[in-house]
Amino acid sequence: MNKRVNIIYISLTGITDDCCKAVAEGVREAGGEPRLIKANESKGVSDVLDCDAVVFGTGNYFGYMEGMLKHWYDLYQIPVKKAVKKGDLPWKPYFNISTGGWNVDKPMVIMEYLNWGMRLKKVFPYVTYMGKGPASPEALAVCRERGRQLVEVDVNTAPDLYQPTERQLKAAAS
Repeated sequence: MNKRVNIIYISLTGITDDCCKAVAEGVREAGGEPRLIKANESKGVSDVLDCDAVVFGTGNYFGYMEGMLKHWYDLYQIPVKKAVKKGDLPWKPYFNISTGGWNVDKPMVIMEYLNWGMRLKKVFPYVTYMGKGPASPEALAVCRERGRQLVEVDVNTAPDLYQPTERQLKAAAS
């Protein structure tokens, strides 16, 4: 059971915030302990090291993740990778959330690669909501369900849905 779930996100319009809060509801419903962490209020590396599972949420801004979440990765992804190389971090399950008015898939490409480098295993496809205004009830229901599932997933038996390229594998080995 992945009891402690950290949800690291940034939301400018409130849509990503609503989706992440729905994930937290699902985590609570499954008996987990969610922690909502805005990327600009993060405590750093401990937000990945001191939990059982992670969720990342971002809006899509010009085809990329929101700047504060990018800043989070810039500050903390390398230190987490160093902990991984020392053997201090077991694989942890994660999934991403992307919201926005268009091309919500594009930020996921780089986020998935960065997460893989932190020994995070993509156990579910990312959740997307494309539209303006509040997130739809359907999108929030999917987020709740993913939160419940994340608590229950066994990282040791779940397949990793992220498949790095040969080039990424070579870069990771160096």
